[in-house]
Amino acid sequence: MIVPCGTSAKELREAFFLNLNAAACLRLTLSNGRLFAILCIALVVIISQIVKGKGDLGIVLVMAAPVALILGFIWLRLANSLGRAAKALTASGARMSIEAQGITTIRANGTRTFEPWSTFTRWREGELVFTVGNKKSYRTISKSALGMYAGELRSLLLSQVRTAVH
Repeated sequence: MIVPCGTSAKELREAFFLNLNAAACLRLTLSNGRLFAILCIALVVIISQIVKGKGDLGIVLVMAAPVALILGFIWLRLANSLGRAAKALTASGARMSIEAQGITTIRANGTRTFEPWSTFTRWREGELVFTVGNKKSYRTISKSALGMYAGELRSLLLSQVRTAVH
């Protein structure tokens, strides 16, 4: 079966959270280093105010506001980044050929890259997507692009990639 590599931002967001691990959290933290430093300082001040018994609601709320703003800003950056990645992936025009031997990626310029099932160590299934990969990277396969072949892909993944994480 041949499916497009493109996904929507919502599908890519689901794939990201399905495959969220310590390395991804570390990359997210490092890319937002200053914001996380400010966040940690604000949380330390809030906690110290509460522990000292000076947990005046006004001070806690004043300190909690920047924490909420920082978390919101980090979330928006992540959402924008995933949205841009989804648009780029869809615009690339690449397709995947999923076969009994593995996955072949066919780029718009005609180049092909084949990966046998043995290179994949795990797969996951979400509401919108399947992801298949290893600890460092994963491929996202949209269920909407698969249509009625989603069950066939699930069976293929069960037989070829032993570790299913749900």
